[in-house]
Amino acid sequence: MKPYPDRDASDYPTASYSHHPVDDIEPLTETSQDGVDRIMDVLIYLYDCTNLPLYFDVFLWTTGILKMNSITTEQIAKKHGETKQAISKLGKKIMRELNLRPGPRMKMPAASDSYRLNNKRPLCNYSNSKSMA
Repeated sequence: MKPYPDRDASDYPTASYSHHPVDDIEPLTETSQDGVDRIMDVLIYLYDCTNLPLYFDVFLWTTGILKMNSITTEQIAKKHGETKQAISKLGKKIMRELNLRPGPRMKMPAASDSYRLNNKRPLCNYSNSKSMA
């Protein structure tokens, strides 16, 4: 027979609690929500693309995810029937439109502008360039 028949087992003096990792999880904060909004922006951007496979591959290349599998611009270009330069230009467009940092294989925009000035070429005005595919 139980010593306290009208009480729950957790009320017994011998009941114990051991810490569980789920106790450390904090509720979503504004910063977390910003990350969710950012992901939604990327997904909507990719959804609106006319050539999703190309844009998705270039997005992965731009963010450096394809670097883990040693995928190069040449391989992406060959897969989609484009040139390396077109892939690079599209990568810069995606980087600028989604406000991303340059990936591990990309030059910083300031460095590209500096190279153009040193070669006496005008700076590229991306807002007037034709969109791809």
